[in-house]
Amino acid sequence: MYFDTSLKTSRVDWSALDTTMLLQIEEVMRTIWAVPIVTKLSPVGARNSHGHGYRVSLRCFVFEEYDSCGKKQEPLVQVSIRHPTELACLQELLKRLQDRHVECAEVVGRVRMSRSSQGPVGRNWRHGKNKSYTGSD
Repeated sequence: MYFDTSLKTSRVDWSALDTTMLLQIEEVMRTIWAVPIVTKLSPVGARNSHGHGYRVSLRCFVFEEYDSCGKKQEPLVQVSIRHPTELACLQELLKRLQDRHVECAEVVGRVRMSRSSQGPVGRNWRHGKNKSYTGSD
C-alpha cells in the first residue's frame, strides 16, 4: 500500500476526518503514486494566508533528453478558498499531473520498455562471468 503514514504527522487533524474522507484521500494518494514520474508526495506546512497542502516531486528532468518537460516539481497546492479541503488539494495535484505530464509519463514508459528489452546491463561482469574481462576478481 502506498499510503505514507508519516503524513499523519503533518498539521492535519486526522481524527476529525471521517472514514469516508480518509479513504478518498488515500485513494487519490495511491493514484498520484501510480503515476510513473512521481518520486515523492510531500505535505507542506501553512504559509501566508493559505493552509497546509501538498507538493509532488517529479523525475521529468531525468528524461529531458527524451522530450519530457524537464520539471523537478509541480507547484504546491495549499488549502485555501479555491481548494477548501486536503482532498481538494490532492485532486488538484492529480489533475495537474494528468493535464501537464501525460507526455512525460509516456516517455518514461517508452524508456523503461526499451531498457527492459536490453536485459540486465553489467550483471555478468559483476559476477566474473564476462569472457572479455581479463582482470582478477
